Amino acid sequence: MARTVEVQAGNQAEFELRELKSTISALRSSLEESQHSGNARVQEALAGQDAEARELKTTIQALREGMEKMRFDADSRVQAATASSAEEIRQLKQTAQALRDQLDKQRFEADARVQATAAASHDEIRQLKATIQSLREQVDKQRFDADARVQQTSALANDEIRQLKKTAQSLRDQLDERTHSFHEQVKALERDKNLELREMQNHISALRDQLEAGRPKAPAAQPPRPN
Repeated sequence: MARTVEVQAGNQAEFELRELKSTISALRSSLEESQHSGNARVQEALAGQDAEARELKTTIQALREGMEKMRFDADSRVQAATASSAEEIRQLKQTAQALRDQLDKQRFEADARVQATAAASHDEIRQLKATIQSLREQVDKQRFDADARVQQTSALANDEIRQLKKTAQSLRDQLDERTHSFHEQVKALERDKNLELREMQNHISALRDQLEAGRPKAPAAQPPRPN
């Protein structure tokens, strides 16, 4: 009877530990997914925030190492408890076979050990649940911080874009003004050139008239003499 209760308690503890391992694995997957998603968004939106990204990666790496250590410690404790339980069951079988008259005493001692093991397992389970809750809260906080940084960077980028558009419009207005002024100057030069050309043409025409007026007239042609 004592061995059955002890085996059942050990199986229950192993079941709860497997459940906790499954929860830790799910949290690790969520943490890695959050790390991948956070890194992707930071790389896309936070160009220039390398130092902060490195700090976030360091924090995630520290959390991963802590979770790996916690899993290793839990596995070690499970293996040690399993080995200890197997050795204890073997010793109980030998003792029950050799010392049947001490069965009641052994049952009492076995019950005490089962209660102590169950109490220790429950305490360890409570600690693991508290650790899981803490890791979940840290994952949520990191996701919230990453979203906040993305939003802040987007706002800064939008403000910079507005300023660049304003600067581009100002430069376009200046270019249009200078282009208009250049065209006006070109038109003025063409008008001056045409005016000067007309004056020169008039002057040349006046000189030609004067030249024609001062040239002697050619003699009239004599009629041909008859042969």
